[in-house]
Amino acid sequence: MNRCNLSGLRVLNTRPRAQADELSRQIIAAQGQVIAFPTLDIQASDEAWINQLPDLNQVDQAVFVSSNAVTYAADRLASHWPERILVSAIGPGTARSLRQHAFRVDAMPVEADSEHLLLLPSLQQIKQQQILLFKGEGGRPLIADTLRQRGANLTELSVYRRSQPLITPDLANTWWQDKAVDIILVTSQEALHNLFAMVGHQNISHVQRIPCLVVSPRLAEAAQGSGMKTVVVSRIDQILETLHQFNKGLDHGQ
Repeated sequence: MNRCNLSGLRVLNTRPRAQADELSRQIIAAQGQVIAFPTLDIQASDEAWINQLPDLNQVDQAVFVSSNAVTYAADRLASHWPERILVSAIGPGTARSLRQHAFRVDAMPVEADSEHLLLLPSLQQIKQQQILLFKGEGGRPLIADTLRQRGANLTELSVYRRSQPLITPDLANTWWQDKAVDIILVTSQEALHNLFAMVGHQNISHVQRIPCLVVSPRLAEAAQGSGMKTVVVSRIDQILETLHQFNKGLDHGQ
C-alpha cells in the first residue's frame, strides 16, 4: 500500500458510506484526494428474516454475499451459531467482517464475485444440504438459482435493503462541469444506475467522459453500455494498485 503514489489523483467514491471509509483512508494515505458521493444507502431490512431461520443445528453451510450481509445478521446469530456450519464469504471484505464478528471463514473464492463463489469446491456436491444465503433484498438471483439447481435446500435471508440517497441537484454540478474528478469508482450495477439518476440529465455527458473504475468484467460491460467512454477494470482487492497505475498516466498539469 505504501508504494502506491496517488498524488494529485481525485477519486469519486460511490460506495456506501460504511464500505467507502477504509478505501478512502487508503487513497488519502497515498496522497490522493477523495470525493465522497455514495450512490447507495444501506439499511437493515425488517427482522422477519429471523423467523425464516431453520434449526441452525440442522444447517450444513452458510454463504454471506457481502460485508453488509454480515453487519446486519451477525449480531443476531453469534450467540447461538453452531461451529459445525461451514461458512463461505464472497470476498476479503466479507471475510474480514465475519472474523470481526468472531465467525470462522472456511471458504472464499479467488475473485470476489458470484461466478467465482459458485466455483468453490464446498458448493459443488450439495444435494439435500441445508444452506443459508445471507444477502440484501433484490439483487442478482444467480447464486440462489444455482445452489437450488445443484439440489440444495436453500433458505434465502434478506437482511438489508439498498436505496438511492437523496441529494441536492446543484451539489454535484461543479464536479462534472469544472472537471474536478479524475476517475469514478463504481462497485455495483445498482450504484452505477443510481449515479446517472443522481447527477441530473444536464451532467450525464460530463460523467460519461470521466474514466470509470469497476471491479468485474460484467460491471465493465454495464458501464460501457451506459455510455462511459473509458472503463478501467480492477479486482476489488487491487483497487489501490490500479489507481496507482492509472495515476501514472495522468499529467495533473505538471
